[in-house]
Order: sequence, then C-alpha cells, then structure tokens
Amino acid sequence: MSHSDAPRGARRLRFTRHARSLTTPAAVETPRRRRLLPWLERRETPVDNSRSSGRPDAQHDSARRSTPIFIRTVLGILATVVATVMAALLLSTPASAQLSSQTGDLVTRQYTGELIGVFDSTIDVQRDGDLLVTERLLVNAQGQQIRRGILRDFPTLYRAKDGLRVEVGFEVLDVKRDNRPEPYELEKLSNGVRIRIGSADRMLAPGAHIFEIRYRTTRQLGFYADHDELYWNVTGTGWTLPIVSAIARVHLPDNAAILRTNFYTGPQGATDKNARVVESKPGSVTFENTRPLGREEGLTIAVSWPKGIVQPPPLWLGVYYQLRDNLALLVAVVGFVLMVAYYVVAYARTRRKSRPNIVPLYEPPDGISAPGVRYLARKGNDSKAFVIGIIELISLRALRIERDESRRGSNKETRFFLLDPDEEGKRGLERSTLLRTMLHKMFGETRTFYRSQAGSTRLRDAKVTLESSLNSLYSPYIAENNKRARRGVWWWLLYIVVCIAALADQGGGVGGTIMSLPFLAVGMVTLIAVYASFLNSGFRWSVLIGFIIFGLPFLLGGIGVLVVENINTPLRALSVALPALLLPVVVRAFRFLRGYTEEGHEIMDSLNGFKQYLTLAEQPRLEALGTVDEKLRVYERYLPYAMALDVGDKWAAAFAGLSATVAGLAAVQAMQGMYGGYDFYDNNPDRALSAISGDVAPRPVVVSSSSGSPGSSSSWSGSDSSSSGGSSDSGSSGDGGGGGGGSGW
Repeated sequence: MSHSDAPRGARRLRFTRHARSLTTPAAVETPRRRRLLPWLERRETPVDNSRSSGRPDAQHDSARRSTPIFIRTVLGILATVVATVMAALLLSTPASAQLSSQTGDLVTRQYTGELIGVFDSTIDVQRDGDLLVTERLLVNAQGQQIRRGILRDFPTLYRAKDGLRVEVGFEVLDVKRDNRPEPYELEKLSNGVRIRIGSADRMLAPGAHIFEIRYRTTRQLGFYADHDELYWNVTGTGWTLPIVSAIARVHLPDNAAILRTNFYTGPQGATDKNARVVESKPGSVTFENTRPLGREEGLTIAVSWPKGIVQPPPLWLGVYYQLRDNLALLVAVVGFVLMVAYYVVAYARTRRKSRPNIVPLYEPPDGISAPGVRYLARKGNDSKAFVIGIIELISLRALRIERDESRRGSNKETRFFLLDPDEEGKRGLERSTLLRTMLHKMFGETRTFYRSQAGSTRLRDAKVTLESSLNSLYSPYIAENNKRARRGVWWWLLYIVVCIAALADQGGGVGGTIMSLPFLAVGMVTLIAVYASFLNSGFRWSVLIGFIIFGLPFLLGGIGVLVVENINTPLRALSVALPALLLPVVVRAFRFLRGYTEEGHEIMDSLNGFKQYLTLAEQPRLEALGTVDEKLRVYERYLPYAMALDVGDKWAAAFAGLSATVAGLAAVQAMQGMYGGYDFYDNNPDRALSAISGDVAPRPVVVSSSSGSPGSSSSWSGSDSSSSGGSSDSGSSGDGGGGGGGSGW
C-alpha cells in the first residue's frame, strides 16, 4: 500500500516514531547530517599533520598515564552530568524543536516526491507594531518543481471590512540556503511580491535543502478596545507543494501575557482545527499542525495580548495610510465631485439673468409658426418639427394626406394633396414664410404625389429646407454655449487619464478594470442615443430592440468585467465606474447647457404666456364659440402649437365631448379625414403625432453594404480593525495578514 493510501492515523504515527537523537557524536560526519542539520554547529577536531606519523596510540597512552587519576575521575563525572542534563533537556523540549530530525527521516525515507518537510516560522512582534519574520523551509528537491530554487509569494494588498484597500509594508532582510547567502530577486505580483530564490544558471543538487527568509512587514496588527492581536496566515494557502510540518513561534515584547489563541488549517476559507498550541508562556507561544498540509492548504494563527504592549500608530498616520492606500478611489471621488461642480456652475451661468415677464396670450406671437415654436422650445431642430409643420399646413387647409390602402403593402404608401386654402388659411400662410417654402418644396408644379420614390425626395428636400430656415431665423436667439460643453469633454478626458494613472500606480491587477471602460462607454453612448430618440420621437420598439441587441451587451459586459475584476476590492471599481457615469452628462451637456439670449428670453416669455392658455383653456372663452365647427376650427388651428409645446393632451382635454352629438361626430370624422384617418381628437395628440410620423416623414436613405463585416473582524471583540484583518472565532484558514504561497522553479 502506497503512502497516499495509508490511513490518516498510520501517517500520524509515522511522524512521531522516527525521531532521531540530536546528540550524534560530532566526530561522525555523514551526508545526511550535513543536509538536514545545517543550523547545528558541526564541531570538527583539527588534525595536526605534523604529528600524524609515528605511533599515535602510544602517544595517547602516554598522555593518559601522565594525567592524574583524580582529574580523569572529575572530568568523567562532569561529562556524565552534562550528558544527563542534555538528554533531559532534549526529552523536555517540545516536539516542534525535534522536527528537524524527524523530518529528516520523513524526507529521506517516507516520501519520494518533492515537499516541504518543515515550514518553521518565527514572528517577533516589535514595540512599534512591525513584525520581524524568519521562515526556515526544509525542502526535498528532486528536480521536478524545485530545480533552481523556490518561489515565496507574499501578499501586500488586502481589502478591509469597509471595502477600502490596505497595503502593508514588506522588506526582505536576508535570504539563505543551507546557512549560506543565496541570490534572490523580487517580482511584483498583482496583489503582492514574489521572492524568486536561486540562480537561473545553477541547478540544485537533489536532496534536502534549507531555505531561510528574513523579512520585515508593517501594519499587520489589530488594535481594539480591550486587546491587541496578531491574526497571521503563517504558510499561506498558495503552495503547490505539501507541507509535512508547520511550526509558528510568536514572540511578544516585555514578556507580555498571552490572552487568547486560535488556529485554523486547510484550504482558503476552511475552518479545520488540525493544529495545537505546543507551548504558551508569557511573551511566547508556539503552534504546530497535527496532520500534514496538502497542496494549497495552510496554517493560520491568532494571538491576543493586553493593551499597552505595542504602540498603535497615531491617528494622523492612520489617516495618511488610508489616503495613500486608496489614492485611486480618492482621485475618482474628488474628480467626480469637481466635474459635477463644473457642470452645475456652467449650467447656472447659462441661465437667465433678468426677471421673467409672462403674460397669458390667447394666440401665438405674430409671425412664428408651429415649427418655429418647436425650434425655440427645444433650443434646436428635432425630428418632430417637420411633422408639426405638415400638421399645421393641414390645419390651414393647404394640404391633405390620404393613406392609399390599395398600394400600401409593405411600403405603407401615403398620398399628399395640395389644396386651395380658405381665407383664414391664406392669412396663416401669409404670416409664415416657412410654411409657404415647405409647400413649394413638396409640390412644386404638381398637385399630388406619393411618398414613395420621387415623393420621398420632395419630402426630404422640404425637411432640409425647413431645418435650414429655422436655423437662420431662430438660432440668433439661442445661446449654444458649446465652448463650455467642449471644455467639459476635455476635463472629462483628463479625469479619466488621472484615474487610470492612479489605478495603475497602486497596482493590484488593474488591466481588466481599465479594459472595462471602453465597453461601458459604448453601452452608455447607445443608452444616451436611445434616451434622445425617445425624447424626440417618442417610444419606438425598433429603437429599444436595437439597444437590447447592440448596446446592452456592451453595457452588461463592461459591468460584468468590472465586478469580476474587483470582487475583493469593490470600491476600486469606482475609479472606472464614476467616469462612466459622467459620460451621459458630458454628451448631453451640448444640449442642456444651451440657453437663450435676452431677446430669446423675451420671445419665450410670450410663448410661455400662450402655453398657459393652451394648458388652462378657459371654458368661458370656449363657450363663446357657437357651433361645433367653430370649436373644432379653434381646436385644430392651435393644435400644432400645443404639440410643439408638449401640451397637446391638455389642449385636447378642453374640447372633450364635441363628438357626443350626431353633428359633432360628423364634424370630427371630417376633420380626421384631412389627416389620413389619424385620430387627433379622441386619441392623445402626442401619440397620434408619433404615429403619423411614419407616413409623412421622408424615408431614410439606405446605403448598401457589402456581405462581409469587418474583454475581519476581531476574534473576540467584534470591533473593526485598522490593520489588514483580524482573527475571528468564525474565521478560517487563509485569513489575516501574511499568507501567500509559493512553489519551486
């Protein structure tokens, strides 16, 4: 039966039955002794070559005869006493002190593979809170993993309970192999430091070797209300080699009393208790495991002592460490606040300086058509202005549309008819150059056309002409403030660069975090586009489905990468998340920073006065209208303005009930016939406007494309720790400071 198949109890017996005495005569020099006990001083008797000739035995006998028997007797008694005392001390020494001899047998007789026979760690707690750690690793090298030396990984980045980042100090003081200085190199890892021990151009001799690592580490202690403690991951849970025996000795200054101890063994997160306290006395406590540790298993210990033994860091130093360790988070939060403040100030400076003077008006300002009102209200062109212009032409009886059911099919054909307006319609056209220009571009010399083919070109020309005319007429009243918006873009780009630089400077595997930013940006831009489309044209399933197919995967992908990369340090994700959240503000600033000139504010005062009338629609004025036709005429005449000011539903509500009579129903149906059957009376006019847009707006130009296409709590108090972690009765293996792991190379 192989060793791996042996019962656990049998393996444990083997670890204690093969203890070898440490009192091997000094004159007996064996290769095993040289390999396994390099820290014991080998006492070699010098040989005098000048006296090597002749009769050494005779000389020895003569020397003995020349020594008085009394002296020989006293020396013999002293030697017996010394041997007896040494034997008693050896028998009373804890088992951990004899592990070097035991492990010699384990390495050479019981195991054939590579392993760590002994992981002996001495942790000296300094009065200033630093730790001086000496690790002695007895390894069995067979040229498999351990060919040139070993790798010792030590984590220096942790996450505190509050989610903040903690970076501890780490300084290598000395590295030896077999009691001689050994070359080593330090390599930066995503969460710590790797010590590469050995030389690339030198192979290790097979057999046992002892590696000794001495280092200093800071900010590893927990300072609580009633005690201080060390919560220490002795071996780490990242070793690719099994560990037969793990020993941890903790030394405290001033022979401080040991209040409590705890330990855990097993893989990361395990709560096994396969260890024991070998010795505990004032100022010192020793732990050892009671069964071997497999690959990626470790030993974690906790020791507490009274307050006042170790000096805690001053408050200002703790604040400094918090700011230094979380510089990337600080940069992200401060930059976010400054960016928000910039846009708040920029928005405030674009607002009106004079006091508004709004007086209710019962008709629109002279000379401003409904598309002009829409342009001023939206501070620029949008997709509804052209459709509102067509609705106003229909209300003036200069135009009629008809949906040709016989030719619709998949093309949804719409036919446009040029009419001869009545006197009121003519007066409306005379007041608006824009509307007359629209009619001319749409019809030219014809009286009717279909939306398909050449008709779509007519509509497109009319729309372009309308937008150009609106810009020429009303843009002088709009304060674009594009300079402030562009400046915000540059500030945002600088903000991103500083965030990424701070994140990269602090290390910790930031590549995935940074790469999530482009995905988040694409997702946010598509989300902004969908919002703008809904704002301008109303809800459309095609836009929503397009976002779900093309934009949502980028957004969710960026969020997913950000979460996975920062699962242990979630606050670090803010270095990318906050700039991404600002992107909608940066893009939309080109619109919401728009304002009005003083003349523009005066025109808007008049429009807001007319908007009050459309919103309130005083019943006495409406009741003064005699017939249903007159009421519908007023309703229809001002309907385009109500839709341009986004109060079409309130304007329609004031005329509810006109279709209750037979004459009223006929008049309403006749009115709706002018709009191709679309219901601008009983239905919400704003929804009807979105519905009719698909039939009267020009068809989009489709460009043909090719077929191809071009990621702790404290153990006993439960209080927060200022260090990288604290032990806990509900703790686990792998928690606390220290830790890491390693392998051969």
